Amino acid sequence: MAQSSLRVQPTNPGHVLACMGLLEATEILCGDAAGGFTQDHNNHTIFTLHGSGDSDPLRAVFEFMAKCEVEAPSPADNHQAGSPTPKNELKQNIFPVYLSHGGTSIPISHYAWGDERPTFKTFSGRQMASQLFEELLYSTSHVFIKGFRDIFTENTATFFDDPFACTSPVKTYFGFDAHGGQDALRIGTSLNEHKNITVKVAPHVEVLTAIGLEHARPKTLSNYQMKYATWHQVLPVCLARIALGAPQQFLATHQFQWFHAHLGNDKYYKKFFFAEMEE
Repeated sequence: MAQSSLRVQPTNPGHVLACMGLLEATEILCGDAAGGFTQDHNNHTIFTLHGSGDSDPLRAVFEFMAKCEVEAPSPADNHQAGSPTPKNELKQNIFPVYLSHGGTSIPISHYAWGDERPTFKTFSGRQMASQLFEELLYSTSHVFIKGFRDIFTENTATFFDDPFACTSPVKTYFGFDAHGGQDALRIGTSLNEHKNITVKVAPHVEVLTAIGLEHARPKTLSNYQMKYATWHQVLPVCLARIALGAPQQFLATHQFQWFHAHLGNDKYYKKFFFAEMEE
């Protein structure tokens, strides 16, 4: 098996959930995905990612993201001609999105409803998920705003030194990367009230978090509070999904760390703020 690693901020909910996204994407692209959190000699938190084969799993995921296209099924494809149209059936924002390249697709549907999973939606019903992913991956709406594709292409030589530290101004995002919520606090206003203000986040953290929520959830305490955990050993993706929100089910207390996070509610986004480590 091949392995690679990257530095994360465990108090940033988006970073930890994005590591779940790396596991889910690696499982699809490479197979046998596993990962865990450790501390290096400088006391930085490191996430180590394992995947089947000889290819660097981290590079495989990010190269896929830099090349993929966003595919969204048409609501009309799911509606039979002549039949009644149930309420909400044709709303584009409840349909899944697929990141596709080279015959491989990664599904994303954490925001949708209709199955047994608890819905985890941070953007308003007036926005379409497919458009959010397009802006985050390959923004074309503003010259000074870069999507992940531009960030990766322009910083190929240094990107893997610290991937989650590579940020860009954005106007459209899910709100997973806590740096966006921090910008709102720093500015001291609702970003929705000022259309020309941008925040700096890592667009790939936003996308990876969405992928990570496909089969896992943090522990919900209320509409605006949640807990999530990091685990201190390498776990296969099937167990990491449990460890994120319920590590006590199979890990000893010293094998995981809880973090308590708050979510701020704007008109269009429910933003993540930086978390506090529980004692």
